[in-house]
Amino acid sequence: MAESLGMKLGKCARRLHSVMDNATGGEVSAQQLRILGYLTHKGGCAVQKDIEQSFRLSRPAVSQILDHMVENGLVTREVSKGDRRSRLVSLTDEGKLLSKSTYEKICNLEKKFFSVLSEEEKKVLVNSLDKIYKALEEYSDKTSC
Repeated sequence: MAESLGMKLGKCARRLHSVMDNATGGEVSAQQLRILGYLTHKGGCAVQKDIEQSFRLSRPAVSQILDHMVENGLVTREVSKGDRRSRLVSLTDEGKLLSKSTYEKICNLEKKFFSVLSEEEKKVLVNSLDKIYKALEEYSDKTSC
């Protein structure tokens, strides 16, 4: 039986996570890399709740990931001065350096992976993935309480 499109996408996603994990020499997980990238994109800090919502992860899951990142000196967490219920997550200098170096490694890896596609094929792929993602979001919004 041939693999379904969903199975192929899942297979690619799992392989990409594995490659990303290896790109850092096992220093951080793919989830931690995504959070480092998110924080970098947000100027170095964000509220934990925003991270939870952006990655569609539960509070305990994000807390566990952030605990490891704090232990490894990549981020700090502190109570927000404006809202004591919120936790502000900030990149440390070490986190900024790791984010920059891994971003460069991942960009180079992506160039290698996607070099098998023409520019037109890349555009079609990105468009198709955007459509699929939007459909998944719409479906998710309809099925959530």
